[in-house]
Amino acid sequence: MTEKRYSNQDTDSNSKKEEKRQKTLAKGISVTQSTALQLYFNYGTLLAIRIGAEPIHMSFITAIQNLGTALLQGLFGQLSDRLGRKIVLIIGFLITTISIIGLASLSNVIGFMIIIGFYSIGMSMIIPSWNALMGDLSTKETQTKLIGKLSMIGTISSSVIMLILGFTSDYLPLDQTNKFRVMMFLGALLLSLAIILVIKIKETNVAKKSARKSSLLLPFKNKKFRVFLISTSFWWFAMSFMWPLGPFVISRVVPNNFHVAIFAAAFAVGMFAGQFLASKVADKIGRRFTLVLSFLALSFVPISYSFVYDWYFIIPANLLAGLGNGLLGVTLSSELLFLADIKDRGAFSGSYNLVSGIITFSGSLTSGIIFQHLTNIYDLNYILTIYLVIMTCVRFIALIPTLLLASKEKPKMEI
Repeated sequence: MTEKRYSNQDTDSNSKKEEKRQKTLAKGISVTQSTALQLYFNYGTLLAIRIGAEPIHMSFITAIQNLGTALLQGLFGQLSDRLGRKIVLIIGFLITTISIIGLASLSNVIGFMIIIGFYSIGMSMIIPSWNALMGDLSTKETQTKLIGKLSMIGTISSSVIMLILGFTSDYLPLDQTNKFRVMMFLGALLLSLAIILVIKIKETNVAKKSARKSSLLLPFKNKKFRVFLISTSFWWFAMSFMWPLGPFVISRVVPNNFHVAIFAAAFAVGMFAGQFLASKVADKIGRRFTLVLSFLALSFVPISYSFVYDWYFIIPANLLAGLGNGLLGVTLSSELLFLADIKDRGAFSGSYNLVSGIITFSGSLTSGIIFQHLTNIYDLNYILTIYLVIMTCVRFIALIPTLLLASKEKPKMEI
């Protein structure tokens, strides 16, 4: 009897150690991938403008990235449900790493537009698999808290690393364009470290050997999922109108590497605050209502960017953008995991992102075409200011359907 008790204690101890090891590796993956993707996001788009991208090119780059990232997420999400998270994540990180190296080496816009498609395929493997992995490491009661914690660790760590890299890289004996390239190469290096950490983590999808076969259409048979998807689709369409314009807002203040790192750090601080807030209150006040709060914060972002005339004006605008995105990321991931059955977590995230990707592809492309036409008639800086003010009004209107959906939420009954 005593031996049995000791055996159970040893088993519990080993289980706790394994759980701690899993979460430590997950934190490492969050840090490396968050920093790498922030380096690409902040310096890659500026590099595109440096090598000659105009508004129409940026709209295509943004649209291709949105559609490519989303197009196969349903398939890869389903594959991660059936084959496991690790293999899909490893391949996704590998494709993304090679793509960023290619993008950093380019000197023409057309090549940038082509390689961004391969980058997007890698991201379409990473996003649903990573979201599902976080779901595997938690329960329905703890998933919002865990997602928020991992996201916060990745966010704050990436901002510190970027500040250090941004400050030191400005002392390199290179022109500004090549300094942007260096930052992207460093991002690729960090993604390669993420691959190593994924290899070391233990497979989390214990349900993968189930005989159950899920369909890519399965999430759409869920009424709550369909209503949620339709309600938030209006927002994604409106939000994507600004995405091709962001790099032009940054470019007109002619930043160096450290300035860009400060912008990213401001965004990260805001995102950290949003992630922390979401992890604390989303389940208490309602995930959908928290989503509305994120949309509300993001609605003020375009008008904040519209009056940027020097580099330090971008800091408060990025703080606000980070806050909205922090609330959005944690709450959306948690809501999708809540709607899904444990065997279909990857499929639900993938299917949602597939539809939202198609919508944002349309919005980004439409916006870029309109803005390019306007810049042929008016001064770019003048029309950029007007356009961003209009985008603020459009975003406020687009959050109304989600607000109506949130008004019917009963969070205490769902937890």
